[in-house]
Formats: sequence, C-alpha cells, structure tokens
Amino acid sequence: MGVTVKSSVNIGLKTGYSVLVTVAAGFVGIHISAALRCRGDYVLGLDNFNSYYDPTLKRARQHVWKKSGIFIVEGHIKDTGLLNKLFEYAKMQIHSLQLFGYLLVLFMG
Repeated sequence: MGVTVKSSVNIGLKTGYSVLVTVAAGFVGIHISAALRCRGDYVLGLDNFNSYYDPTLKRARQHVWKKSGIFIVEGHIKDTGLLNKLFEYAKMQIHSLQLFGYLLVLFMG
C-alpha cells in the first residue's frame, strides 16, 4: 500500500494539494475526488465499501480511479491507526458523509 499511496499523493511535488477524501468511492466522494484531480491536486481516498451504496459499483470506481492516479484505501474512518498513517501523506482532508438523503462535507487543512 505504501508505494501506491505515495504515488497517489505525489509527495514532494510543489504543485497542487495532497488531499484525503473520505467516503471516496461513494457518489459525492468520487465527484469531489475527480474535481480535485482535474484541478491538479493529488487525491488519496478512504472508503469502507459498505452496502449502503452498491459495493460492486464502488469497487469498479476504485479500479478505474487507480488508473487515473487516485488510490482508494479500504478502511473505516474509526480506525485511528489507519487515519494517522494516511494523514502522514495527505495534508488536507475532505470528509464527505452521505446517509439517508443527508450530505455533510467538511474541509479540514
């Protein structure tokens, strides 16, 4: 995972931000990730691939986005060890939570 994560956020480059996007394989998260990537930012995603939103579709997105330089890590936002490791790579975080028709997006840098 380490080499793929590092290449996704392009540590050491002087252009763009390195951003961690949570719920990255969901509908909102994938659009946020795509917009950031198009803007020139380096995106690392986190998703637990639960069944609230079709996991097959989310897995397909994970595979396609990896080819575009966006690596989506499978894990839970409650896993503080994993989050701390991901925070070493990403200097900004965008938390997109979408459940039951509600959307919450937090930008943290």
